[in-house]
Amino acid sequence: MQKGSCEYSDVSLYYYGPVYICIVQNQPENFDISQVIKNTNHLENRNYSDVTAVYFENCILPTVPQGLTKLFPNLVYLIIDKCDFAYLRRESLTEYQNLKMLDMSGIKIPFLQGDVFDDLKSLETLDLHNCSIALIEPKVFDNLSNLKHIDLMENLCINKFFSAIEGEISDVTFDELKQELLENYRLKFNEKIENNLKEDIEYLRLKLAKKDKEYEELDQFVNDTIMSSEIDLNNVYKKCELLMAENAELKSKLGFFEDIETVIKSDELKDFTIKTDYEEFKAHRFVLAARSSVFADMFKENIHAECLNLVDVTAKIFRVILDFIYKNKIPENEDVDFFKLLKACERLKIEKLKTFAAEKLINKVNNENALEVLTLSIKFGFEELQKKSFLIIKKFLSSDKIDDKLMNNPEKLKNLMEIVRKKNEIMKAMDEKFNSVLNE
Repeated sequence: MQKGSCEYSDVSLYYYGPVYICIVQNQPENFDISQVIKNTNHLENRNYSDVTAVYFENCILPTVPQGLTKLFPNLVYLIIDKCDFAYLRRESLTEYQNLKMLDMSGIKIPFLQGDVFDDLKSLETLDLHNCSIALIEPKVFDNLSNLKHIDLMENLCINKFFSAIEGEISDVTFDELKQELLENYRLKFNEKIENNLKEDIEYLRLKLAKKDKEYEELDQFVNDTIMSSEIDLNNVYKKCELLMAENAELKSKLGFFEDIETVIKSDELKDFTIKTDYEEFKAHRFVLAARSSVFADMFKENIHAECLNLVDVTAKIFRVILDFIYKNKIPENEDVDFFKLLKACERLKIEKLKTFAAEKLINKVNNENALEVLTLSIKFGFEELQKKSFLIIKKFLSSDKIDDKLMNNPEKLKNLMEIVRKKNEIMKAMDEKFNSVLNE
């Protein structure tokens, strides 16, 4: 095949037997996929509906090609081989709900987010061989209930595969695979905490060195000019005393941070466990108590408490909370469920992060969550969030009779929304019946 080519062919595909496939090769950056495919002739007596597999090789792609399922309505096998890839996210795969096989071996994918494959309910085979994956969120395969084969060989964080396909010898069971991913993820998470702390310590060391240099220069200045009548010695001495006090404070802080680093590095000193929906986290009581009044009260009441069950909090949300507790880090990722984060922060009384979540949630309110957000904003006293969710509800109800007094009456609004939803369902059914009679 020539550079920038496309063709159709009959081939035998892995475990799935003969398929009619579209092969796209050597395409440049920003090429028009649909145009390339439409300009290619089918084999005799074949059309787009006969295509069940697509193969991309040596193409420059920003992500998984979009719009393929509109061209090929029966597409179930997708192979992307030796292509330059920019990113992989859940929204890139949303249209591929009927895929049975996804092969992306050789594509550079440094990180797999927990929800990236959530829409691929029919997937049976997933090949991520040699993708340079450094980190995989443990929940990534939880929604792939039909999965029979996963190849994760030759990746940075794991080198194994699972197969339930007859004739394949599996390296591990599916449960063992998920457990190893979980352990890898925990190790990476702990490394991240340690690295951030090391950066803080290095910053303090540099600052301390700068202060030492300033003190030396000042000392030299005093020695050189001590006999000069133009020098106000009182001011010089005051500056010396101030600089020495700052040095002592910095040295004290540096020692404190080094001690904290020693504690955080040691898993043996983590003396408390938090259980979330599917993952357990180890932490230090003194850190938890310092950052959350709920933990502080718990330890005061029961000094021997060893565990807290937060099974209604997802591991993803608690990881954000733990990042804030240990590093005062505010989440930058817009993919965070700020509604769940707000509820969890209220439960644990982490006020600053709760306020941040409320501010972010203002842009996330929709018809589905507006009522629940309104109820929560009334309870927590977030006025702007309350106003935004009420405006969304008013728009949904489409009535001029909705008075602002109802803003504090979520129960009545709930009843009104249920009536409108039922009305919409009836109207939709009537429209369908009308069109059915019309087309008879």
